[in-house]
Amino acid sequence: MNAIEQVRNDNKSIYNRFRSIQHDANFVRYVAERIKALPVVANERAGTWYTDPKLRNHETSAYFKSTDGHHGQWDFNLRRLNRPLLELITASTGCILVDITRKGKRFPDSLAKTVPLWCAVINRATQLYRLSVDTDGNQTNSSNLVWDTKLHCPSNVSQSEHAQMSELIDIFAEKLLTSCADLTLIYKQLLKPLRPLWITPVTRMFLGCHQGEQLWNEIKTDLDFYPVICVSASMDPLHMKTSDVPIFPLKTDFVYIQGAADDSEMWAPGLTSSLFWEYINSHELLQSTPQQCHHDIHQLISQSQSDQIQSSMHYSLKKGSAFDWIGDTGIAIGSFHAADPSSCWNEFDVIINCGAREFPENTIYKNAEQGKLYVYLDIPEGKKGQNKLFDCIPAAIQCVQGKFMSQGRRILVHCMQGFLTVLLLLGRDRSVGICLALLVEYMDANWIMSPTGKSCRGQLDKDTIRNRLLYIQRFRMVASPSRATLKKINLYFLETNDHSNRDT
Repeated sequence: MNAIEQVRNDNKSIYNRFRSIQHDANFVRYVAERIKALPVVANERAGTWYTDPKLRNHETSAYFKSTDGHHGQWDFNLRRLNRPLLELITASTGCILVDITRKGKRFPDSLAKTVPLWCAVINRATQLYRLSVDTDGNQTNSSNLVWDTKLHCPSNVSQSEHAQMSELIDIFAEKLLTSCADLTLIYKQLLKPLRPLWITPVTRMFLGCHQGEQLWNEIKTDLDFYPVICVSASMDPLHMKTSDVPIFPLKTDFVYIQGAADDSEMWAPGLTSSLFWEYINSHELLQSTPQQCHHDIHQLISQSQSDQIQSSMHYSLKKGSAFDWIGDTGIAIGSFHAADPSSCWNEFDVIINCGAREFPENTIYKNAEQGKLYVYLDIPEGKKGQNKLFDCIPAAIQCVQGKFMSQGRRILVHCMQGFLTVLLLLGRDRSVGICLALLVEYMDANWIMSPTGKSCRGQLDKDTIRNRLLYIQRFRMVASPSRATLKKINLYFLETNDHSNRDT
C-alpha cells in the first residue's frame, strides 16, 4: 500500500474519525465548563457532533452557512435569520457557538465572517429601528444612544476583505428593515449589541483557570455587549505544533482528521450525531480497537433505524407540540407526529402529507369523507424530491380550493425531514415549501387569507414570496426550506404567468 492509499484508508476509518471528534469535543467541553453561565449552541450540522447533549439544556441550534461568508459572496440571508438563537442570546446574555472546519484553516467562514456579518447587521438594523421609534411609537433622541454597529472579525480576515464586508452592513440592514421580519420583538429583546469573540484550541486565555467560572466572572460585568463566543473546535495539524496547543495536545495512537464529522454520509451512511453521542457515552472508545468500533457502530445504526420506525407508531402526541399554527391563516406546519390519527382530526379538517410515512388510519379520508380530507404528496427527501415538489404544487393548491380553504379552515401541512435524526428538524423543508405555495396563492397583498377559498394571487415577485416565507418563520421558527425548494416555488409562480395547463 502506497502513502496515498494509506491516507485514504486513514480518513475512511470510523475509529480515527471518532477519536478525532472526541478529541475536539473534549476541548468544547473544557471551554463550556469555564463559561457555565452561557448556553452551548451547535451550528448545524457539523457542530452537533462536537457538542455533547449533556452540555445543552435547551433545544436551540443555529444555522450559519459558510457560503454566506465566502469571499465576494457575502450575504445576509433572511431565510437564516436565526431568531431562536437571538432569543436564547438575549435571555442568557450571550452564547457559545460551536463549529468546525476541515480545510486547514483556524476558523470556518461561518464563524469568521457569516456570524460577524449577522451580528453587525442585527445591531445596525436594531439601531435604525430604535432611532425611528421607541416602545410607545414616539420619536427617539438618537444622541442618547450608544450602540456598536462595527463589523468585528478575527485576525485571519484581511483588512481589504473586512472593508468590503463593512460596506455591505447598511445595505443588509435595510434589507432586513424592509422585509416583513418582526423587528419589534428584536428591538425589545436586544438591550445590548451583539459581538462575536473567537476561541480555538491554540487560545491561551484559559491557562491557569481551573475554578469554573473564575475567568468569566472577572470580565462579564464589564461587558457592554452580548458575547457570541465562536468556538472553532477542530485543530489545524498542518499549521499547528504540539507545543502550540495548551489544553489538549494530540495523542499519537490515532490519525487525527480535521473536521472529521463532515460528510458523515460518505464514511458512515446512516450515522448521526445523536448516535455518535449515544456510542461515546456508553462505550470506552480509548479501550476499543478500530475493528471493534467499526462493528459496534454498524450494529448501532441498524438497531437505531429499526427502533425509531417502531417507536414512531407509538408516539404519544402532546397537543400543539408537533405543529405550529402560522398566525391566523388557519394553516399549520408540523412534523410526522402531528398527523397522529388518535388526535389530529380533532385539530384539522385537511391534512397534506408531504412525503412522510403514512398512518394507515388517515387514508380513509382520501376522498373527502365526512368533511375531512387527507392528501398524500409523494415527495422524496433529498435532490430527488425537488422536481417532485414542483409537480406537487398545483395538486396542493387545487385540493384545498373552495370549501377547505374558505373561512374557518383548519389545514395541516407536514413532513418528516430528519425523522431518523433530530426531532427538531421535522417539518422544516418540504412542508414549508408547500405551505408557502398556499400562502402565495391564497393570501392577498394585505396579508388576508381568501375568505371564499378562491385564489388571491396578484402581481408577484421574489420579494413577495420571500416575505411570505418570513411570515411563516415568525411562527414556525425551525422552518428552513432549502435553496432548491425556494427555487422551485419561484419557478412555479414567477417563470410562467399562466399555470392553467400545468394545473390540469
